Amino acid sequence: MNRQTLKYSFYNGIFFAIGMALFDYFGQDDFNIWKFIFNLVFFGFFMGLVFRPTFRNKLNKENNGVENKKPELNNDTENKKRNANSA
Repeated sequence: MNRQTLKYSFYNGIFFAIGMALFDYFGQDDFNIWKFIFNLVFFGFFMGLVFRPTFRNKLNKENNGVENKKPELNNDTENKKRNANSA
């Protein structure tokens, strides 16, 4: 979950920073590396904070779904064994 959050926040930060750098470029301003890094880090950090609960909920749902499916698989194999023995 942490790796996914970091990856997502980095991608959001880099796209936002590139977009802001393009606005500065087309507005005839000079490219400022410190402004680019600031936009990348802080926007990425806040987007990671915002979407972390979403990733946590998704992971919890996936884990609950896997736990619920395991007994069904065991019951299916047991049912097949019973059917094979009774036939």
